[in-house]
Amino acid sequence: MQAFADKGYILATGKRPYLLVDFCGGIHVLPKLIADKTVCTKDVRAFLEKDFPPDALPSVDEAKKSIADHRKSIETHLKF
Repeated sequence: MQAFADKGYILATGKRPYLLVDFCGGIHVLPKLIADKTVCTKDVRAFLEKDFPPDALPSVDEAKKSIADHRKSIETHLKF
């Protein structure tokens, strides 16, 4: 998960598991972002399920709130 965070994303779950929420609150379906078209959604789920079970991930709304709070703290800091 740290690799996603380093790139400005939070791994979350919603209507589908394994969504990425970006710094602006945009939602991206992780399997669709993989350039290798031989990798399908079930492969991504199988790979991530052991270390990152969907029920242990924040919801999309929780991730968006976390990002909004983080952005607000950055904006507050930059005003000084």
